[in-house]
Amino acid sequence: MTWGAASLSGATAVSPMTIVANPGRFVGVEAAARAEAQVDWWAGPDRRNADACTECFAAVELRHYVASCLGRPEGSLTLGALGKLPPTGDVFLLGDADSNPLIGLFPESLAPAAPESFRIRAFRQNGRTITIICGHDRVGVLYGAYAYLERLGLRFYGPDERDTVMPAAPVRLPASLDDAEKPDYLTRGFHAWEDRGDNSFFLWMARNRLNYWCAVGSREKICFLKKLGMKLVGGDHTDQNLCLNPDTYFAEHPEWYGLQGGRRSPRILPNGKGDNYCTSNPQATAQLAKNVVQECIDGKWRYADILNLWMTDFGRWCECDRCRAEGTYTDRLLDVTYAVNKALRAAQADGRLTRNVQVATLAYLETLPPPTRPLPADFDYANCSVTFFPIERCYVHALADPACSEVNEAIVRRLQGWTVGSGRHYTGAMFIGEYYGISGFKTLPVLFTRIMATDIPWYYEMGARHFHYMHVPTAQLGTWRLNNYFLGRLLWNVKSDPNQLLDEYFASIYPTTATPMREFYRELEYASENFKAFKSFVYADGRRYTLRVALADEKLPLFPTRHLKYESDHALLDSGPGVADIQAAMGRARGLIDDALIHAGGAKERSRLMEDERRFTYGEAMVDFYYRLIRTAMFHRMGDTEGARREFALAERQAGLLKSIVDLIQVSSADGNAKNGFEATQAEGAFRYYQAMLDPAGLGSSPDRSLGTP
Repeated sequence: MTWGAASLSGATAVSPMTIVANPGRFVGVEAAARAEAQVDWWAGPDRRNADACTECFAAVELRHYVASCLGRPEGSLTLGALGKLPPTGDVFLLGDADSNPLIGLFPESLAPAAPESFRIRAFRQNGRTITIICGHDRVGVLYGAYAYLERLGLRFYGPDERDTVMPAAPVRLPASLDDAEKPDYLTRGFHAWEDRGDNSFFLWMARNRLNYWCAVGSREKICFLKKLGMKLVGGDHTDQNLCLNPDTYFAEHPEWYGLQGGRRSPRILPNGKGDNYCTSNPQATAQLAKNVVQECIDGKWRYADILNLWMTDFGRWCECDRCRAEGTYTDRLLDVTYAVNKALRAAQADGRLTRNVQVATLAYLETLPPPTRPLPADFDYANCSVTFFPIERCYVHALADPACSEVNEAIVRRLQGWTVGSGRHYTGAMFIGEYYGISGFKTLPVLFTRIMATDIPWYYEMGARHFHYMHVPTAQLGTWRLNNYFLGRLLWNVKSDPNQLLDEYFASIYPTTATPMREFYRELEYASENFKAFKSFVYADGRRYTLRVALADEKLPLFPTRHLKYESDHALLDSGPGVADIQAAMGRARGLIDDALIHAGGAKERSRLMEDERRFTYGEAMVDFYYRLIRTAMFHRMGDTEGARREFALAERQAGLLKSIVDLIQVSSADGNAKNGFEATQAEGAFRYYQAMLDPAGLGSSPDRSLGTP
């Protein structure tokens, strides 16, 4: 929303206002702000072009939104280059003491000495307001500009323009301000590996001070991401297939590959599955490292700032005597990490690699335990990190909640083995790789505000300074809007007040329906907190449990864990919402969002509610599908065929509805997406099993409404 200049009286509405930034070699601030494709973002110590582009982009963003907040035409704010302070009118100075010498006139305005930090100072001088946004670096300047806009009452809740919330009425510039901020988590964002997302999503990330995405896409996209301060990552479970491909090397060097059952295995698959190579073979590791370096120089990872050095997913490890003698899988992985990092540093030192590429390996499944022996004395902690992936966890309980002895307790012990206590062998940086968007959820409307509010500060206390989650949806977010916004706030400042964030969110996003929508979100969060066991999987007491597998196998119990029962026993330990509890909470949520829709005022609020409702209806159909299929199995196991047939007819009805849902499940990664909602159930096997038994003619009901793309 923009108010006309006449809405402010007197000279304030027309007084000069200038934003001063350094365009460097570019012709003016606006040209510099759009010049990302002309910048070498990995130019080494000469950062002048990069600084000019990002700092001038901050100036352009500031001009647009300050004008809107003040109710002035955007053209009434001048973008000024360096020189003397403008003789009249309010002034903004952006940059640091090097890029903008005018800031050097006010040395008390300098930013904290931490990457991405900033200081915002506003004061009156000679009858006008001078506002200084000084960053420790170019990214700090950009973040400072967005933080200043927040001081004016602006909020960027989602990537859709509709979700940018302006102050309720025109504001005036703060005449006195002195705020300094630096990030708690140094890396904050989303693990991705495909060319997805668009500029609106990336802008939303930067505006909420999120800085982690993948180094995939056109050079134009990569440069835009770098302008916004993103750390770009490459590499994943497919590293060996790319850099030690058996089609290239196995015939000549079978000894490089893992020994399985007495034979060397070339099974390193393009999808990241298969058998790991023989990590004790120095020639194999040298070739792997050589190819990694080349990929970073001019190959797939030529734009990467960080390399994920991972082994195959759920893969087998070499069984040869030399590999076994090297120690645990974690010990072996860190040996490979050490060697690859050495090769990257050598390439950087001799000029073949002209940028610094950091290495992030992983604590995941078989490498979740910490190392059992000392790392080399020269292990490069400055450039190597470990990402801890708690994939086996539940979300009923915060990770360190002592009430979760069945699932989370063992994971906590693993993490603490990496991060705290004397005698540990690894003392470097820790990433946390969370699973809020785990592929099994298929972008269902799952909420994590309660878990994030507890876990993110706790991870920080454990020493983690880097955080991401994978499979983030980038469009048609609905209820995911709150997850992502809440995450960004907490990662930047772990001391943020969660209740204050939520109060402000609901009052801003749903100005006339905040009360029913707050309650809707409470019910939805309760309903979805046990989705890990209900829809995906958990490891309980050391064994993997997947409900959809048990539904199709009558030899397996439906509810063997304490976490998930048909009805919750509400025990103090290891208890979560049961199947009937989930269904009932979704029913209560339905009533609340229906009430909000009928009472909503304003087009933007109604648009947000409708997007929320569409994603919720997808979740509602999924829950009811599972609820009916579970009851089908229960009646069948009791010998009540008619009861099973009745429940299955209702499951078929939901299956039909789910087949019509398409666009909502194609906004995430390939792993997190599905062809339609029925495929997203991942329970087609169980459905077909009961269909053949109870409805062989396929006479079940058809859906009566569609959520697919019109």
